[in-house]
Amino acid sequence: VDVNRAFSEKLGWVKEEAVGKLSLDLGLWIDPKAREQIFTSLKTRGTVENVESRLKTRDGRIIVGSISANPLVIDGVPHFLVISRDITRKTEVEDAFRRNNSQFRQLAETIREAFFLFSPEWGVVHYVSPAYEEIWGRPCDDLYRDPGDWLRAVHPDDVRAVESKIPKSTDEYVGELAFDDFRILRSDGEIRWISAKAYPIRNAAGTVNRVAGIAEDITTRKSTERELANTQALFSATFDQSPIPMTLVSVPEGIITYFNQACAEQLGLVDSREFIGKSLLEIEPTWVDELPSGERLTLADYPLSKAILGELVPPLEVRVTRSDGTKRWHVIYATPIRNDEGELIAALAMFPDITDRVTAEKEKKVLQEQLLQSQKMESLGILAGGIAHDFNNILTGIIGFADLARMDAN
Repeated sequence: VDVNRAFSEKLGWVKEEAVGKLSLDLGLWIDPKAREQIFTSLKTRGTVENVESRLKTRDGRIIVGSISANPLVIDGVPHFLVISRDITRKTEVEDAFRRNNSQFRQLAETIREAFFLFSPEWGVVHYVSPAYEEIWGRPCDDLYRDPGDWLRAVHPDDVRAVESKIPKSTDEYVGELAFDDFRILRSDGEIRWISAKAYPIRNAAGTVNRVAGIAEDITTRKSTERELANTQALFSATFDQSPIPMTLVSVPEGIITYFNQACAEQLGLVDSREFIGKSLLEIEPTWVDELPSGERLTLADYPLSKAILGELVPPLEVRVTRSDGTKRWHVIYATPIRNDEGELIAALAMFPDITDRVTAEKEKKVLQEQLLQSQKMESLGILAGGIAHDFNNILTGIIGFADLARMDAN
């Protein structure tokens, strides 16, 4: 349905190439089974967090993504918000650690994630990178002296979940330990969100003799996700509850992404979700749009069709005949929507009902015509009265002279 700019920067596909397509169509997955596993987890658990998968970019490069997905309902339609972080560098560092401890130290001290090297029972800290001090706000020396220092910083509401992930014995180590995202309380009172993983390191005999951990500060990401969810909820509520019929479509495909209930009611539809996800070309209208002249409107003539192309179009008045025969007048406003970079990202159409206004204007016109006719008749009466008066004056003289002539004759 949509991708952000980071998607294009990391993977190479611009929005116009990606929106409306399956990730399989783009050839994004190195292993398509990874996609199936993610969707299976979404169906069974309802959410996916920090699943690593190798992805192929548009130019053929291979990167490693940490994928999280959560359900999101937009206008009553279920969607998934999928976030993939590029952890290629992090996995390269982790691989380097497994290959060579000295190389790991050099890399670990130059990146912003915190790295740990614990004993299998987590009772001894063999190494912690300087990034620990930046993230936890606690000295590394304190952690060396007290290996449980990092855990005491975990938010009280998250401690139990974190502790449940730590094996009680070496026999419980199977593979990667993926902690749920948790919060820490720094000594300065700041709360930060942490994404952490741990990996057992085995010796030649297969015995776990070290545990490597990596922790990343994801506070900014969490804040962005929360702001995005809030913005989405605010937009959806405003759009859905607006009394003005509105619809929002993607560009250039013309896929309807939003279609509020007021829009459905004005067109005589039962459910506003009926058209969500369909293109304008796929819609089979149950109504008829006509210009004031009586000419039917074609799809190309709709202001929204022109707005999808980035054109600014003037308002257009149309008469809508619903499937039940009801006729209503609307004025269509359509505008292209651009982002801060000026890129065309969507098109919006609004068509408020102006039936009352049109009816009032027609009634006003009839009254004006009746008034004009009355004024004409009044003027004609005045003119006739004047003419009759003039004729009376003339006839009075004629009759008077006739009487005098008759008197002389007698």
